[in-house]
Amino acid sequence: MNETTKDQEVMMPMQKPEALQHIEITVLRQMGENIAAQTRHLETLSGKIDDVRERVIRIEAKEYEKRVDSLSKRVQALEALGNRVKGASSFGAWLAESAPWLLTGVMSAFAILHR
Repeated sequence: MNETTKDQEVMMPMQKPEALQHIEITVLRQMGENIAAQTRHLETLSGKIDDVRERVIRIEAKEYEKRVDSLSKRVQALEALGNRVKGASSFGAWLAESAPWLLTGVMSAFAILHR
């Protein structure tokens, strides 16, 4: 077929059942092409949705990491404060135990120096 013959329509007489069958075939082909195009479009959208889902997961993971780091720093600060309080209370307890001996030593040194 050459180009001019291909572009020209040929009209030929058809019986009514054959014409209806030809129309049905044409409509079914068009429906098949439309369904195939919609399927390709849905596959493209599915890929985009998967990409967005992965990005959201990464964003949420970063937020959780930030929260965990923040809480970790708070725990470390509280532990350091707790250690300082324990140290001060231990020193206070030692001072209370040793006070009589320390007071005796200070008074003895004062008595020796002022003789």
